[in-house]
Amino acid sequence: MRYDVLYQPEERGARLKGPHPHRLRAILAQIALLATLLCPRAAAGQEMSTPIDIQLPLMSRILMFDRANVDRAGEETVVGVLYQERFRASTRARDDVVETIRSQGITEFGGSPLRLVLIEAEDDPVLLATRILETGVDLLYVTPLRAFDLDTITDIGRQLQVLTVTGVPGYVSNGIAVGVDSRGGRPQILINRGAARDQGADFSSELLKLAEIVGPELRR
Repeated sequence: MRYDVLYQPEERGARLKGPHPHRLRAILAQIALLATLLCPRAAAGQEMSTPIDIQLPLMSRILMFDRANVDRAGEETVVGVLYQERFRASTRARDDVVETIRSQGITEFGGSPLRLVLIEAEDDPVLLATRILETGVDLLYVTPLRAFDLDTITDIGRQLQVLTVTGVPGYVSNGIAVGVDSRGGRPQILINRGAARDQGADFSSELLKLAEIVGPELRR
């Protein structure tokens, strides 16, 4: 497993895996425009009901039911962890992700070699989108966030075709594609089907039957 604590393109070299540079500029411009038009939905419902050491293996298996995952990930699956440095619940979740991967010896995710990158949440949507592109993120794990506009994350996921996942159940109804909740002491998969589709996922009917479908259908 390759693990970058803080990805610094000027030191390590940026690995762009995504649109052509001309298309990239158009995408970033669209994200900037949408950021000025949308009414912010601040992150709320920050509690996670399922431990991360249960979430991560489950999310890895969920990717196995995504028919688009092979084309998205390529030779490796790059999992980005989005966190806020000054929010304790967020940094604790970030650290738990790292510890779970290390302690469980997780070297693959969704059937491909895993590379983990940590991405600090930025208020500037263009800067955040650029960092996600530079690190080549395929799947973005959203930790608990405080006073952060979820529309920024969902817009980036839709524009860059990055699948968003979380352990905060409340985020799924607000546009994060996949989440994990706990029902009766057992993990429950949550899928915002519209958001997942708009972020490029193509989940099998077998998975959709097992999951709880939440949130409104999003349409382009």
